[in-house]
Amino acid sequence: MRRQGQVIGSIGLAVILLAACSPKISEISRVRDPSGALDAVVALRETDATVATPSEVYVRPTGASAKGDPIFRADKVEGLKVDWLAPDALRISAQSARSFVELAAYAASVNGRPRNIRIVYEIAVRPE
Repeated sequence: MRRQGQVIGSIGLAVILLAACSPKISEISRVRDPSGALDAVVALRETDATVATPSEVYVRPTGASAKGDPIFRADKVEGLKVDWLAPDALRISAQSARSFVELAAYAASVNGRPRNIRIVYEIAVRPE
């Protein structure tokens, strides 16, 4: 019985340590869509590693924090800009970036109704 308690305690400690190591997401800016229902949120994922800090873009309900899966993730980003072309079209542009995630569309839910967001990119690819 004591051995079982030690194993459970070790698992609990591992879960706590892993949660403490999850990267912090710091919001940089947000842009509200023309309908006022969604925000495009630009954030930095602070990894505490010796690699470039990734920039991310999320589509979230107005006022909600950046969490979940980003629609865009890149490092070595210069001049990142986000703007809504219409309630269903978001433009992400940068002078340069090394991109890892670039969704072409995002399915959002606004007041229980689906809204498909088209994502337009204007980014110069940064060489390795």
